[in-house]
Amino acid sequence: TVAGAQLGYANLRDATLTDVVLHDCRIETLDLAGATARRMTLAGCVIGELVVVRATVDELDLRGARIDRVDGVKNLAGAIISAEQLLERAARRWIAAMNASIAARSVTDRTRTCIGCDRSRSRGSSRWTRCAS
Repeated sequence: TVAGAQLGYANLRDATLTDVVLHDCRIETLDLAGATARRMTLAGCVIGELVVVRATVDELDLRGARIDRVDGVKNLAGAIISAEQLLERAARRWIAAMNASIAARSVTDRTRTCIGCDRSRSRGSSRWTRCAS
């Protein structure tokens, strides 16, 4: 059990972790890449980035933890999360998708191609059909 620790980069790559409790810790990056974590709890922890690429987790309890970014989210199949965390993660993905869609739309709406010469014309141009060039 570790309580109240403040860590920049916690390198637990390829570690075997069993019955580990991190309580009220602040960790910039918790690197569990390739690790095996069984019955691990991160209660009340604030984690900037959780790296779980190639990790195997069984009863990794993330309830009560605030995690800003997850690398390797598909490896969290054995993790326990709260409904609030699930909704927050879904909302973040939806917002990111909407922002990407809006950005793509604003780029494509700014210019259009002239039918006659394949040159791009700005949106304010009145020459959408054949141009004289």
